[in-house]
Amino acid sequence: MLFLAGAPDRATLEGIDPAACAPEEMRVGRRELYMYFPDGLRRTRLQPLLDKRLGVPATARNWNTVTKLVTLAEG
Repeated sequence: MLFLAGAPDRATLEGIDPAACAPEEMRVGRRELYMYFPDGLRRTRLQPLLDKRLGVPATARNWNTVTKLVTLAEG
């Protein structure tokens, strides 16, 4: 997951061709991006595109970290 400091420019993100990044996937939320990297992050094609086009500060966390943070916040 990529947590954003503000709302992303949806038009810019929609300009990313999914076929150019396959098998990686991305879904846009309100202030987050849900990403799937089946081959890991080492040679991702999607991440460099996001770095160039995103336009807002962001921080990435894997799903295990997100669920642990939710558990801590609820406790």
